[in-house]
Amino acid sequence: MRALTGELLLAAVEEGAHEHDLDRALTLLALALPSSERADLAELAIVERNLLLLRLRELSFGPLLAMIGSCPRCEARLEFTLPVGSIGATIERLAPAGAMEWSDGHIGRRLRPLNTNDLLAVADEPDYRAAQERLLMRCFDEVGVSGARVSPPEAAEIRQRFEDLHAAAEVRCAIECVACSERATLDIDVSRILWLEVRGAARRLLSDIHEL
Repeated sequence: MRALTGELLLAAVEEGAHEHDLDRALTLLALALPSSERADLAELAIVERNLLLLRLRELSFGPLLAMIGSCPRCEARLEFTLPVGSIGATIERLAPAGAMEWSDGHIGRRLRPLNTNDLLAVADEPDYRAAQERLLMRCFDEVGVSGARVSPPEAAEIRQRFEDLHAAAEVRCAIECVACSERATLDIDVSRILWLEVRGAARRLLSDIHEL
């Protein structure tokens, strides 16, 4: 893996400037991993993608991640740092070994992890519930006695398995507000945070170049 510095940093911003957040993540990884095909990166489970992005972030910008948020109770500004390594360790601890497979009588069932292609397929879906249904349909296989695939049933068990399978893909941290002592849970969008840092670093690099 190559760090995003110098020409690679500028290439990342040029290529990702007008892309969707999901595509930008692939662009960053493709630049950092020149031996990997973009299509293969798009098929990686989101958990695996996030781990690669964290590794790239640490390699490019160091071991500490600066975070900014707001308290949901008093709206005070929250600033803190997180070790990139600890975030990765938590993801690895929670990540499933792979697809979930189980059987119910004569019916075999399988849920695979979401990947970037899945998320891109529903990126334009305005209805959150409809997007979830489409994602479940893409990841779920049910094979009956005849071997024919059927649609996923309306079963709470399957939906819960789906949530459990992707628990590690949703990175969160808990922090206490110094102003009102409220405990807030903040989402950590690994790909978006890395993109913002890449864009900021590229601007500083261009500024330095102009000054020279």
